Amino acid sequence: MKKNEYILQAHDIKKRYAMAKRDALEVLKGISIDIIKSETIAIIGPSGAGKSTLLHILGGLDRPDEGEVYYGEENIFSFSDERLARFRSREIGFVFQFHHLLPEFTALENVLLPGLINKQSFSKSEQKAKELLDMVALSERMSHFPSELSGGEQQRVAVARALLNDPKILFADEPSGNLDRSGGEQLHNLLWKLNGEIGITLFIVTHNLELAKKADRIIRLLDGKIANSDDKN
Repeated sequence: MKKNEYILQAHDIKKRYAMAKRDALEVLKGISIDIIKSETIAIIGPSGAGKSTLLHILGGLDRPDEGEVYYGEENIFSFSDERLARFRSREIGFVFQFHHLLPEFTALENVLLPGLINKQSFSKSEQKAKELLDMVALSERMSHFPSELSGGEQQRVAVARALLNDPKILFADEPSGNLDRSGGEQLHNLLWKLNGEIGITLFIVTHNLELAKKADRIIRLLDGKIANSDDKN
């Protein structure tokens, strides 16, 4: 892999969950990973391998039991919960298998909401949301409610929302898992277009091997450990 600026470095990440009437379940067993700025990474592996748990920890949604995650020079798990939430809202974007759009809000309102939460002005958030909806080819659908959009359109709105605060890295957990083949291909093409045009780093958990093969690097998890890493550069 070419040497470049690391956007994320994780060291010896371990995570376990307490189980009633049995020993704790060890989900991650010492994961270390370095991610280069603007790189695309696909995480694959069987169900229960720890893929989503790893994504949640790298994105600051959950804390590890052991290990460190550095963005730049800062270990994000040295932050208080409040500071970690602020960091997450400003630096990280998330897209999940289900879009999690608010049904009572239009596409435009759903996209601009993170800006308001981040205390940006309404006018600034609205303008940025319109630009993003245009970027994901939904400028003519911005006044529609989620129930009036197709599954693929809903997911594109979710991508636009994830980009509202200009995150440096986008974490996607099975982003096309609920879409048909056509909708999934459109979403995949959109994600790689964003990577190429704005340089956003992509970290994608997927069971879709066609999607994984588009990434710069494929990392396979097995039983809470990295089984192999395929660097295609």
